[in-house]
Amino acid sequence: MQRQYVVLLSARGIAGLTNTILLILVARASEVTAYGVLGMTIGIFTYASITADFGMSTFILRERARHHDANVVSSLRLNLLTSCLMGSVGSLICFILFLVGNLPWGIILLAVALSLEKNTDTTLAVSIADRRIWVSPASLLLRRFVGLGGLIALTHNTGLSSISSYCLATLAGAVLAQVHARVTLRNRINSTGASPWRQLVKDLWPFALATISSTIRNLDSAVVSIISGTYQGGLYAAAIRLIGPFGLISNSLGQVLVPNSAQRSRDQALGLSVKVVAFYGVLLALSCTAAVFATPIIVALMGREYQAAGSILATALATFPIIALSSPLGSILQGQNDDKFVATNGVTFGVLLLGVMPLGAKLGSGVGVVGVTGIVFLVKNVSLWLRLRKICKGS
Repeated sequence: MQRQYVVLLSARGIAGLTNTILLILVARASEVTAYGVLGMTIGIFTYASITADFGMSTFILRERARHHDANVVSSLRLNLLTSCLMGSVGSLICFILFLVGNLPWGIILLAVALSLEKNTDTTLAVSIADRRIWVSPASLLLRRFVGLGGLIALTHNTGLSSISSYCLATLAGAVLAQVHARVTLRNRINSTGASPWRQLVKDLWPFALATISSTIRNLDSAVVSIISGTYQGGLYAAAIRLIGPFGLISNSLGQVLVPNSAQRSRDQALGLSVKVVAFYGVLLALSCTAAVFATPIIVALMGREYQAAGSILATALATFPIIALSSPLGSILQGQNDDKFVATNGVTFGVLLLGVMPLGAKLGSGVGVVGVTGIVFLVKNVSLWLRLRKICKGS
C-alpha cells in the first residue's frame, strides 16, 4: 500500500501544483471579479461532478477489491450515463447564461471538460483497486501537462482571453485522459455480467450520501461570491486554489485506504487510523507555521491586487489538515462495512455546513467561511474517530 500511495500522492501533487500554476497564470491576467466568476463556476461544477458520481469511485474501489465485478460493471455503466447527463445539462445552462448574461463562452467548454474528468476518475478506480500503480498517475499528469501547455500556447498565439484559453486547454487534456482511460481499461472486466439496477442502488446509496454531503464545502466560493460579491469571491478563490495541491493528500490516501481497509481485520484498521491521525497532526503543525507567511506568499504568486486575500490563505492553511482528515477516516470505516454510518454522518454534517457557511460569509466573508468549515469538520472528525474505536474495540 505504501508504494502505491507514494506514487499516487506524488503524481497528484505534481498535477495539483501544475493546476495551481495554471490558475495563477489565469488570475494574474484577469481582473479579480472575473477570476471570482471562474472560481465560483469551478466550485459549482466540482460539486455537480461529485454529486453525479454518486459515490461510485469509492464504491468501485471496495467492490473490485472484493471481486464483486457485477457491481463494478453496473457502476461503470451508470457512471457513463451520469457523465453524459452532467455534461449536457451543464453546457446547456452555461450556453444560456452566455446568451443572456456576461458569462465567458469558454465556461461552456469547462462544463464538458469537468464531466469528462469525472468519468475518467471514476473509471480509473478499477486500476487503483487492482494496484496498477502507474495508470491513474499517468492520467492525472497527462491532463494537467496538456492543460498547462495549451494555456501558454493559446494565450501567446491567439486573441483568446486567459479564462477562455484555460477552459479550452482543460478540455483538450480531459479528452486525451478519457482516451487513455478507455485504452487501459479494455479487457480488464468481464462486461457480460452486471448487477440489477435495484441491487446496485441498494448497495450504492450509502456511498452516494457520504460523497455528496462531504463535498458541500466545494460550494464555498459560490457562497462567498453570492453573499459578499464577486470581488470577495475572487480573493477567496485565489487563496483557496493555492492550497489545492495539499488537499490531494486526503483524496489519494482515501482511494488507497478503502480497498486496503477492506482486506484488514478491525484491530488492524484501528492501528491504521492511529497512523493517519498522527500524520495529519504533523501536517497541521507544518501548515500553521506556513500560515505566518500567507500574505507575502499570495502577493508574490498572485500580485498585489490579491494582497487582501492573505488573511483567507492564513486561515485556510491553519484549517485544511483538519478538513482533510475526515476523508481517510471515512474511507477506513467504509472499508470495514460501516458505510451506512459514514453516510448518516456525512449528511448530518453536510446539512450543518450548508447552514453555517452563509453565516460565516455574512460575518467574515472568506475568512468566516473557512473558519466555520474548520470547526464543523473538527467535530465531524471526532465523531468518526469515536465510531472507529467503538466498532474496532467491540469486535
